[in-house]
Amino acid sequence: MRKGLGRPSPAMVVASIALFVALGGTGYAAATGSIDSREIKNSSIQGGDVKDKSLTTKDFKGSVKGPAGGDGAKGAAGAPGLPGATGPIGGKGAKGDEGDKGDDGDTGPAGATNVVAREGTQFSVARNGFASGTATCNAGERATGGGVRPVSNDLYPQLSGSEPVGTTPTGWKVTVALPDQNTVAPATANMLPFVICAAP
Repeated sequence: MRKGLGRPSPAMVVASIALFVALGGTGYAAATGSIDSREIKNSSIQGGDVKDKSLTTKDFKGSVKGPAGGDGAKGAAGAPGLPGATGPIGGKGAKGDEGDKGDDGDTGPAGATNVVAREGTQFSVARNGFASGTATCNAGERATGGGVRPVSNDLYPQLSGSEPVGTTPTGWKVTVALPDQNTVAPATANMLPFVICAAP
């Protein structure tokens, strides 16, 4: 009659469990074909260990960058900006340099070189009355002034008017008064007008 197996010792039980776990874990990995990070040593996977085209951009998480792209096309010009605010008035500038001397002006017409006094016709003025006389220049002459004087050096007549004759003066007109001064003035006074004439 066979003798039955005895009860296993505690050490035998622990060794058996460890063996089972070791064999079971390896078998699980082999059965499923998956390996997690615990079975991979850090920095041990190389490019040749990865299937071509099996990784996508999300697998890299920005750690790998491709070459830089070329410059893009030039954008369209922007719209003109709004006018800026008017700036403050600037300070007074420095005095500029003196300008060049101007050209000489054209020679003006010749002035009068021949000036002469010409007498008019003698006239008389009565006491308490007025009388006028005129003196005239020769042809080509222009009147520049005139007056009147008493023929007999009489001091009583008074000059009441003196003016040129014509728009372009060619003579001179005078007006004389002989006021009554307590009948001292003569009954009449003879006067002689004159004109100052000028010609080129």
